[in-house]
Amino acid sequence: MAYAFDEDYTHLPPPPVRAEVEADIIDWRSRLTDLMDGIRSWASEIPGVEVQVGEVGRLERKMELVGIHEPVRLPALTLRKIVGSYFTPLPAGDQNPYINERLTTDDVWLSVWPDARWVIGTRGQIWLQSNSKFYTVADLGEHGHPDWRLLQKGDDEFRPFTKEIFQALVTDLK
Repeated sequence: MAYAFDEDYTHLPPPPVRAEVEADIIDWRSRLTDLMDGIRSWASEIPGVEVQVGEVGRLERKMELVGIHEPVRLPALTLRKIVGSYFTPLPAGDQNPYINERLTTDDVWLSVWPDARWVIGTRGQIWLQSNSKFYTVADLGEHGHPDWRLLQKGDDEFRPFTKEIFQALVTDLK
């Protein structure tokens, strides 16, 4: 194992500047909003999928280093997919002489939320998580040109995060 020492700090990047971090947060929120709008559009094309729009608060170390101590609000989504419907008997006491069963549905959820903006090798990443699957989507693009890529556990490389891949992922949820 090798260690590198920079005793005079000449090889470290300069410390973050608040204005740059604030500008980066604005850019991050804009890219996330565009991505979430795209995901909502893609999900709306899948029968039986409902989308709930929300927000999450994030406070990262780089923000705190420049004096930002309040979490920023970022877009998040929850997708609900109905995977089955069936009739079940009504419980005792709820009996109606005309109706003795009710329609019951099984569903699965997929949460889509930002993980972090400052992740080494990316321009930020989001997580997609269901009760049985977990995915990372990272922006590997350059400023002004996001390039969202999907990484699933067991994959050895990122794949483009496209409408077709997302819809297949949601369709396969069980």
